[in-house]
Amino acid sequence: MGLCLLFLISGWMFILGVLVGRGSAPVNFDIQALQNELKQLKASMIKQERRAMESDSAKAGAQAAFEFYEALKKKEQTEQFKLPEKKETSQTQPPSPLVSQKRISKSNQTVKPKRDLPKIKPQSTGTIAVQVASTKDEASATELVKKITKLGYAGFTVRAVIPNKGTWYRVRVGPYGTKAEADQMRKELLKDGYKGIVVRK
Repeated sequence: MGLCLLFLISGWMFILGVLVGRGSAPVNFDIQALQNELKQLKASMIKQERRAMESDSAKAGAQAAFEFYEALKKKEQTEQFKLPEKKETSQTQPPSPLVSQKRISKSNQTVKPKRDLPKIKPQSTGTIAVQVASTKDEASATELVKKITKLGYAGFTVRAVIPNKGTWYRVRVGPYGTKAEADQMRKELLKDGYKGIVVRK
């Protein structure tokens, strides 16, 4: 708009100059004053255009900076709340040394081979037995019976309620008809690491 006005004024001044130079213009104009005004108008328009360009440039720079900081902020938030990826464990992965050690230790716990015990058969009507343990834990008593049974002994448990002491589970071998038979089995149990006492059923 400003440039069009400037060109229009310049064209008009040129036409007036031609007319005045030929002496055909009805009014005499001060050409010097008009040229000075024209220069001032040009300078003013140039300043306005520069200010407008600087303002647009500043706005563009501010907008770019704002967009950059917004993008950076979003990136930081995304990285902050990003959960670590869960690594898939392979099924063929070898077990840890601790697990391997436990498995090896369990495999090495071999049961003693069954020995040839004296041919002393337990009697259901017998009244004498060999007691090898007494515990309040029923599960422990049952486990011990299984162990000595694998060795060939006739193990069993007896549940006894003792006043002021609660329930106890006694692990015994037998029963036998005579004390001599029970004492013989007590000696055999001692060979296998079980210290017992001869008791009455």
